This record gives sequence, structure tokens and C-alpha cells, in this order.
Amino acid sequence: MGKRHHSDDSETSGSSESGSDSEDRYTRPESKRRAVGASEVSSSIDFDALPKSLNEEISNPAELLGILTPSIQTKLLEKLLEDEALKPAVLNTLNGVLAEAMLAYTAKITKKAEHAASGLATRISHREAKMIEFSAYPQAVEPFLKDVALVARLPVKSSAKAAFELLLTLVRESIPSSENAYCDWGRDRFDKTADAMMAVLAKRRKEEEGERWKYREVLAELKDTLGDMRNELGLEFKEYPWMGETSALMESWVSADGDSTKGTS
Repeated sequence: MGKRHHSDDSETSGSSESGSDSEDRYTRPESKRRAVGASEVSSSIDFDALPKSLNEEISNPAELLGILTPSIQTKLLEKLLEDEALKPAVLNTLNGVLAEAMLAYTAKITKKAEHAASGLATRISHREAKMIEFSAYPQAVEPFLKDVALVARLPVKSSAKAAFELLLTLVRESIPSSENAYCDWGRDRFDKTADAMMAVLAKRRKEEEGERWKYREVLAELKDTLGDMRNELGLEFKEYPWMGETSALMESWVSADGDSTKGTS
């Protein structure tokens, strides 16, 4: 018994010492790393120059950016654009920046719209999904129509194309399969607005891209979707002019262009 007790004490003592060694091994490097990190930060500061710099005005505009809030940056940009002499140079600079920002923005809105629509059915059971009103889908994505308008108005050469493709995504997401909704209708506002917007953007794309834009692919998709909805939703949808303005516009182009047109999305 005494030996066993002695053995326990030894193990306990050893464990304690081991724990202390372990703690030392991990504590010291962390402390050392913190010191190195602090040294690295400090090395970027010219301490001798700090007192001397206090009476010098900032001459490098880049140094000012750190204190400009987003609202102040907006006001600054507005002021620059109000100056007719500076406006061309400012817009030219913005074009490069906005083109990249536009792509990131449309990707973000596309993801949000897809999530808003798909989430209607995925959050509930299959049986409950059948009870989602058909109008819930356009209502889920119609808030993003304002984002389409924003993108379309950007002073970037490809803004019409980006806005058109974003709008086409909203139109697609606004139409569920018959398994995920029952037809209560109530989507007129979205369809009418989306159709009018798409027609405007289609005209811009045709003017800007010419034959490089294969609009016939979009027209074929609209026709296929319309046919599917008429088959699934019944007689009350037969005469509904879904995307009628856009379809009629593109049909007129087909007639004018003839079979030689190889118009792309």
C-alpha cells in the first residue's frame, strides 16, 4: 500500500512537473511571437520623424483616405463630377473601377435572388411546398429589380449587358415548377415591370453589341418557358401575355434580320 501510495505521489509529482514544462514550452514561444509581431509593427514607424512631422501638412492624397468615411467619399465624388472641367477625367477613371465593381455587385445580387427564391421551397417539407402561392416567387425577387436599374445606369460600357443578364436571372427565379407552388396568380406587377425593363435593355444591347449578341437564344428560352407554364398552369394562363413586349420586339428583329442573323446572350 505504501509503495503504491509512493508511486502515486511520484506520478502526480511527475505530471505536475511535466505540466509546468509544457506550460513553459508553450508560453515562452507565444510571448516571443508577440514581441516579434510588435517589433515588426514598430519597425514601420519612424519615431524620430514623428515630432518633426507635426507642423507639416499632408501632401500625399493617399494619406487622407484613411479618415474619409463612405459618406464623405460620396460627397467628394459628387463635387468632382459637378466640375465640368474635371468630369471627363473623373468618369474615365471611374469606368475602370466601376467595371470591376459592377461584376462583383451583380454576382452578389444574383446569389441573393437565387437564395430568396430557392429558399421558399427548401425551408419546408415537400407537401408544404405545394401550398406556396405561385405569386410568392416573383414577390421574393422583385425587390432586386431596383438593383437591375442601378446596374443599367452605371457609366460603364457593358452595363446594359450586365443588367439584362441580372434581370433574366430574376425572371427565371420567379417561375417555380408546378411541384413547388399552386397557381393563385398575382404576379402581374412583376411580369409587367420585368417585361418593360427587358425590352429597354434588349434595345440597348442590340445597339451596343450588334450581331455579337445572339438574342435569338434568349427569345427561344422565353418561348420555351412560356410553353412550359401554359402546359403546367392550365387554361387560365393560355392568354396571359408573359414577356410579350420583349418577345414581340425580338420577333421583329428576326423578321428584319432574316435567317442570316446569328444573333448570343
